[in-house]
Amino acid sequence: MNTPYHLQEYANKARETAIYPEACRFTYPALGLAGEWGEVMDELHPGPGLTAPRWKWMRELGDLLWYVVNAAFDVDLNLHDLAAAVTGGLRSDTFEALCFQRLARHDRRDPFLKITVAIGQVAEVAKKAIRDGYAEQLPLGKKSIVASALVAILAGICELCDKYDLSLDEIAAINNQKLLDRKERGKIQGDGSER
Repeated sequence: MNTPYHLQEYANKARETAIYPEACRFTYPALGLAGEWGEVMDELHPGPGLTAPRWKWMRELGDLLWYVVNAAFDVDLNLHDLAAAVTGGLRSDTFEALCFQRLARHDRRDPFLKITVAIGQVAEVAKKAIRDGYAEQLPLGKKSIVASALVAILAGICELCDKYDLSLDEIAAINNQKLLDRKERGKIQGDGSER
């Protein structure tokens, strides 16, 4: 697939499949980021001589992208703002453009480490939001931490796509289609990929 996939189209469809209680706004996708990244690290993190099949990368990075978009939405951020932060302000309407322009970021850490640290930051804000009772409306300082972390995660996803020769446009399209299909069949909730 070489068709550009627009950020806004992905975000709109991702929101259609965001089925979780309003009381869990932000905390659900924050925990989902941690869970999905755990799956990536368990199944895909390459050790010496290990490589994962392309479809596994596509599936897991698509799920991670879904949680990024929904966590952002739940704290009143949007995918275009995150993309602009990744590219240093260059306009990116498609995932392909975002990945190509991500070089504006100056964070040269390994993408696995970058994403792990950023997800930890999001989880820490979610934990305090639950404890201190502001899960539905993050204070500005906490929102800023989440925004920076989501930008790092999105940049890390782009770097992994580059490293493993994956198309984020294709990942986004496949992820949306999978989730919309599950929604139509009433199978959006549950466990496992074969819902």
